[in-house]
Amino acid sequence: MGWRRALAIVAVVCTLSTPAMAQIGMASWYGGGAHERLSHTTASGAVFRPKTENTCAHRKLPFGTLLRIILGAHSVVCRVTDRGPAAYTHRVVDLSKHAAEVIGLTALGVAKVSIEIVSR
Repeated sequence: MGWRRALAIVAVVCTLSTPAMAQIGMASWYGGGAHERLSHTTASGAVFRPKTENTCAHRKLPFGTLLRIILGAHSVVCRVTDRGPAAYTHRVVDLSKHAAEVIGLTALGVAKVSIEIVSR
């Protein structure tokens, strides 16, 4: 095996083993008000528990994908269980109330975050 082919193989392995940066964009949270009192299911069929679970809504990623949401020095790992946010909001992800509390997003309402795919 030539050194160029070996180098290409190493580059591919390194690329696949590191978390992929999926997006940088605006995030918000949902699960307050009526959502806290009502029990409903998400688009994936999972029961939505905004006060106890780290879940999120994303328009395109497959259900079950684990995402690391980073806001400043804080991060949280969430599972994609729902669809959203609405395209007209120009946001890339909606977090459950619990996940938003972990990174300090509830006080801000909307903030710019980095999103990494942990696993699909």
